Amino acid sequence: MYKLSAGYRETKIFALEKVAQERSAQNEKGLDSTNARPQFCSMKKALIYSFGTGLGTGFSPVAPGTAGSTLAVLVAYFLFRGNQTYLLLSLLVCLPLGIGAASWMADQLRIPDPSIVVIDEVVGMWVALLGVAWNWKLFALAFVLFRLFDVVKPPPVRQLESLHGGLGIMLDDVMAGFYALVAVHLIGLLF
Repeated sequence: MYKLSAGYRETKIFALEKVAQERSAQNEKGLDSTNARPQFCSMKKALIYSFGTGLGTGFSPVAPGTAGSTLAVLVAYFLFRGNQTYLLLSLLVCLPLGIGAASWMADQLRIPDPSIVVIDEVVGMWVALLGVAWNWKLFALAFVLFRLFDVVKPPPVRQLESLHGGLGIMLDDVMAGFYALVAVHLIGLLF
Protein backbone atom coordinates (compact mmCIF):
# COMPACT_ATOMS: atom_id res chain seq x y z
CA MET A 1 0.00 0.00 0.00
CA TYR A 2 1.34 3.41 -0.91
CA LYS A 3 1.68 6.11 1.72
CA LEU A 4 0.12 9.41 0.76
CA SER A 5 2.33 12.44 1.16
CA ALA A 6 1.23 15.02 3.71
CA GLY A 7 1.00 17.72 1.05
CA TYR A 8 -1.26 15.57 -1.11
CA ARG A 9 -3.54 14.72 1.82
CA GLU A 10 -3.77 18.38 2.86
CA THR A 11 -4.58 19.48 -0.69
CA LYS A 12 -7.20 16.76 -1.11
CA ILE A 13 -8.78 17.45 2.32
CA PHE A 14 -8.80 21.20 1.66
CA ALA A 15 -10.43 20.68 -1.76
CA LEU A 16 -13.10 18.42 -0.22
CA GLU A 17 -13.74 20.94 2.59
CA LYS A 18 -14.10 23.69 -0.04
CA VAL A 19 -16.66 21.56 -1.91
CA ALA A 20 -18.59 20.98 1.33
CA GLN A 21 -18.58 24.72 2.11
CA GLU A 22 -19.88 25.55 -1.38
CA ARG A 23 -22.62 22.93 -1.08
CA SER A 24 -23.60 24.29 2.32
CA ALA A 25 -23.71 27.86 0.97
CA GLN A 26 -25.88 26.75 -1.95
CA ASN A 27 -28.25 24.88 0.36
CA GLU A 28 -28.56 28.01 2.54
CA LYS A 29 -29.54 29.94 -0.58
CA GLY A 30 -32.31 27.43 -1.19
CA LEU A 31 -30.73 25.75 -4.19
CA ASP A 32 -31.94 22.23 -4.82
CA SER A 33 -29.16 19.74 -4.13
CA THR A 34 -30.91 17.05 -6.18
CA ASN A 35 -30.33 18.77 -9.54
CA ALA A 36 -28.75 16.62 -12.24
CA ARG A 37 -25.70 18.85 -12.42
CA PRO A 38 -23.29 18.83 -9.45
CA GLN A 39 -24.04 21.59 -6.96
CA PHE A 40 -20.48 22.01 -5.75
CA CYS A 41 -19.16 23.57 -8.93
CA SER A 42 -20.22 25.28 -12.10
CA MET A 43 -19.36 23.88 -15.50
CA LYS A 44 -16.57 26.48 -15.74
CA LYS A 45 -15.03 25.30 -12.47
CA ALA A 46 -15.31 21.66 -13.54
CA LEU A 47 -13.55 22.41 -16.82
CA ILE A 48 -10.78 24.37 -15.09
CA TYR A 49 -10.22 21.56 -12.58
CA SER A 50 -10.25 18.93 -15.33
CA PHE A 51 -7.78 20.92 -17.42
CA GLY A 52 -5.56 21.98 -14.50
CA THR A 53 -5.33 18.47 -13.09
CA GLY A 54 -4.45 16.95 -16.45
CA LEU A 55 -7.81 15.18 -16.83
CA GLY A 56 -7.58 14.09 -13.20
CA THR A 57 -4.03 12.71 -13.26
CA GLY A 58 -3.13 15.35 -10.67
CA PHE A 59 -5.25 13.43 -8.15
CA SER A 60 -2.87 10.48 -8.34
CA PRO A 61 -1.93 9.56 -4.76
CA VAL A 62 1.62 8.74 -5.87
CA ALA A 63 3.73 11.18 -7.93
CA PRO A 64 1.00 13.32 -9.53
CA GLY A 65 3.63 15.21 -11.59
CA THR A 66 4.86 11.97 -13.09
CA ALA A 67 1.26 10.96 -13.81
CA GLY A 68 0.70 14.26 -15.65
CA SER A 69 3.94 13.81 -17.61
CA THR A 70 2.90 10.28 -18.53
CA LEU A 71 -0.41 11.61 -19.86
CA ALA A 72 1.50 14.16 -21.99
CA VAL A 73 3.79 11.49 -23.48
CA LEU A 74 0.87 9.15 -24.22
CA VAL A 75 -1.11 11.93 -25.92
CA ALA A 76 1.91 13.01 -27.97
CA TYR A 77 2.81 9.46 -28.96
CA PHE A 78 -0.57 7.85 -29.60
CA LEU A 79 -2.90 10.76 -30.38
CA PHE A 80 -0.55 13.22 -32.09
CA ARG A 81 1.52 10.30 -33.43
CA GLY A 82 4.60 12.49 -33.22
CA ASN A 83 3.05 15.22 -35.40
CA GLN A 84 5.04 18.33 -34.50
CA THR A 85 2.34 20.70 -35.79
CA TYR A 86 -0.23 19.26 -33.38
CA LEU A 87 2.32 19.37 -30.58
CA LEU A 88 3.23 23.01 -31.23
CA LEU A 89 -0.40 24.11 -31.57
CA SER A 90 -1.28 22.30 -28.34
CA LEU A 91 1.59 24.08 -26.59
CA LEU A 92 0.51 27.47 -27.89
CA VAL A 93 -3.04 26.89 -26.66
CA CYS A 94 -2.28 25.11 -23.38
CA LEU A 95 0.48 27.41 -22.09
CA PRO A 96 -1.66 30.54 -21.63
CA LEU A 97 -4.71 28.50 -20.58
CA GLY A 98 -2.50 26.60 -18.12
CA ILE A 99 -1.20 29.83 -16.60
CA GLY A 100 -4.79 30.96 -16.05
CA ALA A 101 -5.99 27.61 -14.70
CA ALA A 102 -2.99 27.21 -12.39
CA SER A 103 -3.45 30.74 -11.02
CA TRP A 104 -7.15 30.19 -10.45
CA MET A 105 -6.66 26.82 -8.76
CA ALA A 106 -3.84 28.13 -6.56
CA ASP A 107 -6.10 30.98 -5.46
CA GLN A 108 -9.06 28.67 -4.84
CA LEU A 109 -7.00 26.16 -2.85
CA ARG A 110 -4.91 28.88 -1.15
CA ILE A 111 -1.74 26.91 -1.95
CA PRO A 112 1.05 28.57 -4.00
CA ASP A 113 1.76 25.47 -6.13
CA PRO A 114 -0.87 22.77 -5.54
CA SER A 115 0.37 19.26 -6.27
CA ILE A 116 -2.90 18.47 -8.05
CA VAL A 117 -2.10 21.06 -10.74
CA VAL A 118 -0.21 19.08 -13.38
CA ILE A 119 -0.98 21.02 -16.55
CA ASP A 120 2.50 22.49 -16.04
CA GLU A 121 4.00 19.00 -16.34
CA VAL A 122 1.91 18.32 -19.45
CA VAL A 123 3.12 21.50 -21.15
CA GLY A 124 6.72 21.04 -19.98
CA MET A 125 6.74 17.48 -21.30
CA TRP A 126 5.45 18.67 -24.66
CA VAL A 127 8.27 21.24 -24.78
CA ALA A 128 10.73 18.38 -24.21
CA LEU A 129 9.22 16.53 -27.20
CA LEU A 130 9.52 19.38 -29.71
CA GLY A 131 11.45 18.18 -32.74
CA VAL A 132 11.84 14.67 -31.33
CA ALA A 133 11.33 11.89 -33.90
CA TRP A 134 8.33 9.59 -33.40
CA ASN A 135 10.29 6.84 -31.69
CA TRP A 136 9.32 5.31 -28.37
CA LYS A 137 12.94 5.21 -27.17
CA LEU A 138 13.40 8.95 -27.78
CA PHE A 139 10.04 9.70 -26.13
CA ALA A 140 11.07 7.61 -23.12
CA LEU A 141 14.43 9.43 -22.95
CA ALA A 142 12.66 12.81 -23.12
CA PHE A 143 10.32 11.68 -20.33
CA VAL A 144 13.17 10.60 -18.02
CA LEU A 145 15.20 13.75 -18.70
CA PHE A 146 12.20 16.03 -18.18
CA ARG A 147 11.35 14.40 -14.85
CA LEU A 148 15.02 14.67 -13.82
CA PHE A 149 15.23 18.39 -14.64
CA ASP A 150 11.82 19.01 -13.06
CA VAL A 151 12.90 17.39 -9.79
CA VAL A 152 16.51 18.69 -9.65
CA LYS A 153 15.51 22.21 -10.84
CA PRO A 154 18.84 23.57 -12.10
CA PRO A 155 19.06 27.37 -12.49
CA PRO A 156 16.97 29.18 -13.61
CA VAL A 157 14.22 26.56 -13.12
CA ARG A 158 14.05 27.12 -9.35
CA GLN A 159 14.11 30.90 -9.79
CA LEU A 160 11.21 30.74 -12.27
CA GLU A 161 9.25 28.71 -9.74
CA SER A 162 9.28 31.72 -7.41
CA LEU A 163 7.31 33.89 -9.88
CA HIS A 164 3.82 34.69 -8.66
CA GLY A 165 0.82 32.50 -9.43
CA GLY A 166 0.31 30.46 -12.56
CA LEU A 167 3.28 32.07 -14.28
CA GLY A 168 5.71 30.53 -11.78
CA ILE A 169 3.82 27.25 -11.69
CA MET A 170 4.02 26.91 -15.47
CA LEU A 171 7.35 28.49 -16.44
CA ASP A 172 9.58 26.36 -14.21
CA ASP A 173 8.29 23.26 -15.99
CA VAL A 174 8.59 24.90 -19.40
CA MET A 175 12.26 25.60 -18.62
CA ALA A 176 12.79 22.03 -17.35
CA GLY A 177 11.22 20.88 -20.62
CA PHE A 178 13.61 23.10 -22.56
CA TYR A 179 16.60 21.56 -20.74
CA ALA A 180 15.27 18.08 -21.55
CA LEU A 181 14.72 19.13 -25.18
CA VAL A 182 18.33 20.29 -25.54
CA ALA A 183 19.64 17.15 -23.81
CA VAL A 184 17.58 14.78 -26.00
CA HIS A 185 18.78 16.50 -29.17
CA LEU A 186 22.41 16.47 -28.00
CA ILE A 187 22.19 12.78 -27.14
CA GLY A 188 20.55 12.18 -30.53
CA LEU A 189 23.48 13.88 -32.25
CA LEU A 190 26.03 11.81 -30.34
CA PHE A 191 24.37 8.44 -30.95
